[in-house]
Amino acid sequence: SSNFRHPYKLIVFLSLSNGQNYICLLDIRLNSILNTIDFPFNITYAEVVLSGHKDNVKNMPLINELCFMNGCLAIGCEGGLVFFIDLILDSYSPEPLIPKKISIITPNSTHMDMNNKRRTAIFHNQVLCITLNTEAKNKGKFNYRADDGTIMASYLQSQVYVSAIHYIPQLSVICVGYNFGGFHLYDMQKFKLECSCSVDPDLLPVISFSFQSPENDPKNYSYLWVVRGFPYRVPNIYGTHSPVGLSSAFIYLLCYQNRKTIENYGILYDTSRLIDMFTIQQILPVSKTIEDEETLINPIDYNYLIIAWEASTGKNQESSFYFCLFDLNQWYKSQMTKSFCIDQNDLCPFISLYSLNTLSKMFRHNIIQAIYLPSISISKFSSNMFYSEIHSYPVSISFNMTIASTSQLCNVSFNGIQKRLLSTLNSSNFQDIMGNCHDIVAKCHKYGLISGEYPSTDEQLSSETDSKLFEIMNVALENNLNFLLMNFTQKNSLYTDGSHWKLLLDWIWTKVESIKNSIDILVAPLFDSSGTNVSRHDIAKLVCYESHLETLAVLLKQLLLNCTKNSNLGFDKLRARIEIVNLIQNYLKFVLFFENFGFLPECQDSENVDGDENRSKYSYLKTAEFYCKRRDGLMAANKNFFKSKHILLIDILVKHLEPYLGSIWNDKESKNLYPPQNLSSLCKIFLLDDVPLIYKQSIVLYFFYDLCDNICENGITQKLSGLISTMDIEQGLQYFIEGLWFLDHQQYDRALQSFTHPVVTSSLNHFKIYIALFNDLMQRIIELFLFEDQHHKALTMTMNCNHIIVDREQNENLYIQILLLNGNLSSALEFQRQRRSDSNSYHLLYKLFFVCEKMNTLIQVCRLPLDDFEEEVFIEYLINSNHSTSKMILVLYFILNNKLIEAINIVKQFEHEFHFEEENKNIMNLIDAYVTILPSSTLDL
Repeated sequence: SSNFRHPYKLIVFLSLSNGQNYICLLDIRLNSILNTIDFPFNITYAEVVLSGHKDNVKNMPLINELCFMNGCLAIGCEGGLVFFIDLILDSYSPEPLIPKKISIITPNSTHMDMNNKRRTAIFHNQVLCITLNTEAKNKGKFNYRADDGTIMASYLQSQVYVSAIHYIPQLSVICVGYNFGGFHLYDMQKFKLECSCSVDPDLLPVISFSFQSPENDPKNYSYLWVVRGFPYRVPNIYGTHSPVGLSSAFIYLLCYQNRKTIENYGILYDTSRLIDMFTIQQILPVSKTIEDEETLINPIDYNYLIIAWEASTGKNQESSFYFCLFDLNQWYKSQMTKSFCIDQNDLCPFISLYSLNTLSKMFRHNIIQAIYLPSISISKFSSNMFYSEIHSYPVSISFNMTIASTSQLCNVSFNGIQKRLLSTLNSSNFQDIMGNCHDIVAKCHKYGLISGEYPSTDEQLSSETDSKLFEIMNVALENNLNFLLMNFTQKNSLYTDGSHWKLLLDWIWTKVESIKNSIDILVAPLFDSSGTNVSRHDIAKLVCYESHLETLAVLLKQLLLNCTKNSNLGFDKLRARIEIVNLIQNYLKFVLFFENFGFLPECQDSENVDGDENRSKYSYLKTAEFYCKRRDGLMAANKNFFKSKHILLIDILVKHLEPYLGSIWNDKESKNLYPPQNLSSLCKIFLLDDVPLIYKQSIVLYFFYDLCDNICENGITQKLSGLISTMDIEQGLQYFIEGLWFLDHQQYDRALQSFTHPVVTSSLNHFKIYIALFNDLMQRIIELFLFEDQHHKALTMTMNCNHIIVDREQNENLYIQILLLNGNLSSALEFQRQRRSDSNSYHLLYKLFFVCEKMNTLIQVCRLPLDDFEEEVFIEYLINSNHSTSKMILVLYFILNNKLIEAINIVKQFEHEFHFEEENKNIMNLIDAYVTILPSSTLDL
């Protein structure tokens, strides 16, 4: 039970028949002996004080001699003397089986150079040793003294031995217990006697100490447990007590003026004022007392004490084994009562009792020798829905324990009363639950599984049994008994006629309504712009609600699978309720996300929450300013094109959802445009039942990219990526939304990279629920590329994304324009030929010539072979065109295609235009030359 343990070192004491005693230090990893020490006294008890050398010895509240030791062992001996020896963990002997002798030094010798003394002793194969209580030995007697030096009792030295030693680092005190029932407390900073316990003639040996300090005591109280009884091994001392009579556990109240924390050491109480003692419980012989490990290094989380004992009962004196768990903090709350007490539920607030009789029978004839309870295994029962005082009782604690007999080890798990009841419920069949529902509910109330403040039953239920089942299902939901709940959805689980499904559905919907109402109340402070934080308990409750909603959705889906046409549940009704539960769950998920990463609670743009200027915050003004400038820029560059306020890609998405978003984004200034004014408006889109989930997720995903862009915080991208991975959005759709954001923000290369990712095309089927929305987005993507003179990127996208070209006039015209802007006139003509069967074929070809004219490339058409339809439209377009070169291009077309008559006719028809233009003189001269060589018959034609 040492406070300082070394994980791989073991100390073994050997006592030979010839009277020699050895201390062996072993390394259990190496399976070897490191050092052997020849000790000249019979050892009765030992305690490790230090397991190694401390770097900053000035802070250690120990005398110098102990601080310089590398590992220190306190040893109690026959005769009542106590020694401290140096374990020399920094020096392992090359011949470990050759015993080292002890070299006794005097403590508090100011002239002593401890380092030199240690080196000298090690060189001579010795270890340093300090005697604690040499003054107690006098002429064959052991003088039991008070702290002022007064002799309180004298015993023959041959009748005295040290029966217990315990070092308390928080007090810098070592406790020494003796077989005659007395004990001493020695101050390790001054190496002097601090306190002595009074002795009576019939006291049993002190066999165990344990120390506890409360969680938060303004008076700096701490407690020392002392157990008097009989150890299993009694030294061969003349006149020792025979093992009869009762054993007792005593608790001593220690009061200190100061409580401080020392660097590299821990908590230390000092300046003691008084010591008091009273008996808290009479018990039978004690076998082991255990306290938390490493109390100095790690803060104490649980102020528990374990006491185990063996009792002999009946005529045959059969052994029974028990242990109890004592909670110091709960004892405080019970006003430090001196007797065992119970509350109205017949539970003790500060002690829980356990039996080991069943386990002891497994050991057969082996007697339980010791128990070990690792502090890391201790867990309290807790409910995020409500708190009950019973949750803090020791009976509510679950833990693991290792039990040792003379030849066996056994690991045992103990569950608290709540976990035991829940485990029984989860494994019970419904016939048992129906038959015992009243008793089950009564136990749930008793054990704090149902809160008395918040009744969970529905007053409109037809029977008391149904009301109890409602409460049992509430307990199952709040404690994750999903197996039990799923069994409710199975056929014949409760009623042979299937009426339990109706009961289950009523319970589910009642629970959903209750959860939704509670969510609205809990999240209200997050969205009222007051900057008021929600308590951690309320956040934990919201997290539980998210899990509960998921469970309820699974139950509804299972009912949908199991119900028949005669079930009276209604398929449409079930589907609608499943959708509503999913809506609330998604809404809550994003509320929790924004709160977890510090975006909630909301406050005004000019304010900070609780003065925290570094807190992440969504700024509507900053985001809206960017989008206004972006829209104005596009509008200024294309005044005749944009006829509405929906210009950007995100605007197109919002436009198609505007009839629904208007109810929550209704703001005259923003005109229902992106971005949302606050996070509340964003999260509430998940409560809209008329908007497909894929579009809600797309808006939120787009918004996440704005958060990453606007908030300069390390790790925000990784945080958002973590949430996106939980949104159940296909990877291809994520790339698509990412591309929309990049293009709206003029990052063309990254936008094209996202749009053309191989997984995008196969992931957009669900996005095409509203095909008009999808087509409008595709059209605007191409338009934005073209408006920004990114012609090649527009062509690359159309060639790599086969979902862009659809049978729509706008997209066909765009594709023609893309090909022409990239110099692919032949491809443009071929594309319109493929669409020749469409009703749009004439307009498509007309659009082709119009774009060529705007690009001053119409003359290139003259060099390409045109079919009859194309030539007809081409001639018509040039004749009707007001462009200055259109007639000249038509004449050239006729000449290049050997149609001189048609060329001459055009010249004569538009002669005034040709003569007016200076650049047409060459063509006129060419026409005149042709005319002079034509035969008269041709001229007549």
